[in-house]
Amino acid sequence: MDRIRFVIPIMVAIILAMALFSFAENVPVNTINVMQGEEFKITLESNRTTGYQWQLAQPLDSSMVEFIASEYLNKDGRVPGQGGEEIWSFRAVDPGKTEIYFKYVRPWETDELPAKEEKFVVIINTEG
Repeated sequence: MDRIRFVIPIMVAIILAMALFSFAENVPVNTINVMQGEEFKITLESNRTTGYQWQLAQPLDSSMVEFIASEYLNKDGRVPGQGGEEIWSFRAVDPGKTEIYFKYVRPWETDELPAKEEKFVVIINTEG
């Protein structure tokens, strides 16, 4: 029984590490420089008429970055099938470096790989 309690957490940690590594190795990286306390936005191309939407692929480091809101905007009015963009707003909390991972998915297709993935490295500076 004690052996199982020891092995299971290790197996879970290995699986999570493998998933994170495989996610990170093929994802485009974008860098954002921001000052502590400032709000910043990430804009991602999207087309909600396909059922896809952007989601956070990993939890945020809330000690570094705070989620404010997200919204979807159609391009050029309301043409059926026309794509748009999702705008995600965050606030830089403390200085340092963190990463924000997104995945472009159909929320009901839980067993499918994301159609797209994006990674943003956020460098938070102090006023100085």
